[in-house]
Amino acid sequence: MLLGFLKQNARRNPRACDDSGYQDVTNYTPIDCSLHDRLESMAELGTEILLVYELDGASTRRSERIADVFTRGQEEFVRLAPGIEIRMDPLISVDGVPFIA
Repeated sequence: MLLGFLKQNARRNPRACDDSGYQDVTNYTPIDCSLHDRLESMAELGTEILLVYELDGASTRRSERIADVFTRGQEEFVRLAPGIEIRMDPLISVDGVPFIA
């Protein structure tokens, strides 16, 4: 299941070409700025946190350290200490704080 999520959220071109030209095909829903700031603070602290996010329609829980918070194209991501990248919009909660995109 994790492999499917990683493939789904791997680097992708946020624009795709069709017969009419280029159009935006990303379905990313930005998170609230205050939640983004909270993730950046957690990354700076370097402490292990509990992330809950949706993976293949099911809730997944991971205790990890956030190594980085970054944007690729129009999508925002967290990179966990083991190198796993998770798009921010499937986050349900981080350390008990609800993250509803």
